[in-house]
Amino acid sequence: MARSYMDELIYVIGYWESRNTYDAVNPEDVVSIGYFQWYGARALGLARTIANADPSGSENALAGASTPLYQQITGGSNTVWNSYRPGGSSTADHQALKRFLQLPASKTAQDALLQEDGGKYSAQAQSMGIVVPAAQIYFADLYNQSPKQAIAIVKAAGGGAVCSLSVIHQYAMRNSVMSEYAQRRNWVYAELQSWSGDTDGGYQPPPTDPVNPPEQEWEGETGVEVKYYMLRWNGHMVLYSDEHKDGLVFIPSGNVYIPLDPPIKVAVWYVDSVDDMKDISKVYVLNSTGNIWVYNGVKFIDTNQKYQK
Repeated sequence: MARSYMDELIYVIGYWESRNTYDAVNPEDVVSIGYFQWYGARALGLARTIANADPSGSENALAGASTPLYQQITGGSNTVWNSYRPGGSSTADHQALKRFLQLPASKTAQDALLQEDGGKYSAQAQSMGIVVPAAQIYFADLYNQSPKQAIAIVKAAGGGAVCSLSVIHQYAMRNSVMSEYAQRRNWVYAELQSWSGDTDGGYQPPPTDPVNPPEQEWEGETGVEVKYYMLRWNGHMVLYSDEHKDGLVFIPSGNVYIPLDPPIKVAVWYVDSVDDMKDISKVYVLNSTGNIWVYNGVKFIDTNQKYQK
């Protein structure tokens, strides 16, 4: 059974941060712990939540560390872990932190924080105008690595509305910073293709109905048969012709439009009611309002954006 939207988001980020383990401790950097490898002050905040929930278990787990970890967690300053390095897996501090993170209270605290952070990442993706669920999750993983670069990638692509899974991946691989993580980028792309069940990552293209009035019968005023036509779609241009019956998307680059490479199909799913929205990977348009509806990880929501044909 496919993971839910939020479970998939957490899984994707967690795979590269900790291989989806709760007791992960970074052996080389400033303290980074847990499923999402929370760092520095955030690591300390998580540790305090765990210690407050299970004081005796925490104290026992941290006993034997060369650093007074339990005292730092329960009574130290808020910056005490900003430069703290627990060291490699053979050190007493590293081993103590792993025991600490294996407590039941740790999993409870981390699960709550995963939901909180995952919700914020999803909200950030939606605020950028990304409507495709798989693309939102891809953005969330980018944002977890570098908020600055994630935002720059969406802007370079022409905005969130055009960001299918394939488009955001293309632009991530063109980014000078994030392309350095090609293995992670390609894995996330492939994983989300599989999760969405669609090689376009759930991207929903513009309708292919002709924009010419029916009485013109695809002929111009001079009687010459129309070989192709173009329409505007969310700030982009879509070419329809005998060669591109499903539409070829052109995105703006300065004063010119360039075709997407590789090309992608562009359509949405029109429905009469919210009850007809069954597939979370799809983007729907409600016939009565013309508004775009997307799945936010919990339910389908109205984006209050009109679908532009």
